[in-house]
Amino acid sequence: MAYFIAVKVPPRWRGVLLGLAIIPFWTNYLIRTIAWRIVLSPSGFFSNWFQDIGLRDSNLQLLDTRFAVQLAVVYNYLPLMIFPLFVALDRLDPALREASKDLGANRVRTFFQVTLPLSSPGIVAGLLLVFIPLSGDYITAAVLGGAQGNMAGALVATQFLQAQNKALGSAVAMVLIFSILICITVAALIVFTTRALLRRRRSVTLVPGTPAQATA
Repeated sequence: MAYFIAVKVPPRWRGVLLGLAIIPFWTNYLIRTIAWRIVLSPSGFFSNWFQDIGLRDSNLQLLDTRFAVQLAVVYNYLPLMIFPLFVALDRLDPALREASKDLGANRVRTFFQVTLPLSSPGIVAGLLLVFIPLSGDYITAAVLGGAQGNMAGALVATQFLQAQNKALGSAVAMVLIFSILICITVAALIVFTTRALLRRRRSVTLVPGTPAQATA
């Protein structure tokens, strides 16, 4: 979606599409999550639609499932990935893609060798904006997941609010924080190592010629 808005959409329509993508943030996160209970309920939109087209004879049970949690997570955090990617892609010079095509690269090769590497800052920013808050999210699991929505954030909240075991809750929270830091560090090392290997592979070594060759 970010690539489509930044590259394919005319400039006058980009603001409109970005505004549509940011509309969900005008509503509170908890209210947006609770609203999915209405949509995913046995008498909600999805259940009635499946029955209308003949795929189901009875109500569809989507609440208190992992699917409901995953669907709401994508819905709530997708804009946080779209905006940084759009900024990175919008700043790319179109002449670079045109030069890649003029040099014989097809669209796939141009994307992976030109567009994707140059948009890496937006990818990193989007991953951090999504991964860090998602790791501690417990509202989505508590509202839509039920027993199937067991996430790390929900475990911390349970220890503090229900079990009243603040010591264990604090320990789990610290483990979660260190786990996030370790994951980010490992991901950064993988990225830097991969970029270094790619640069070494693409490097060109110039061999100086002999004086006779230079004269010739």
